[in-house]
Amino acid sequence: MGLIIWLKRKITLIHDYHYEHVTEENIKPYTMMIGIDLIIIASSMLAAGIFLLITKNPHYFLIMGVGLLIGIIMFIIVQKKYNSTIID
Repeated sequence: MGLIIWLKRKITLIHDYHYEHVTEENIKPYTMMIGIDLIIIASSMLAAGIFLLITKNPHYFLIMGVGLLIGIIMFIIVQKKYNSTIID
């Protein structure tokens, strides 16, 4: 989904209250950043799962946690920059 939002600029795949204040000229950078954000979150989940399958190490949650933390921080920054609010 992150790739579709980023590359095809499908802003409608995001809840409308997340982009209702995004201007027309900011749709391209907004969808790029949100798409990359979703890719980071999904990649960390996938990497954590693969790490757990291969190593059986219970510390897989560190990989997932770092990815989620980066994703949440990035989402907040993007929302404040382009939508002027996190949740309306």
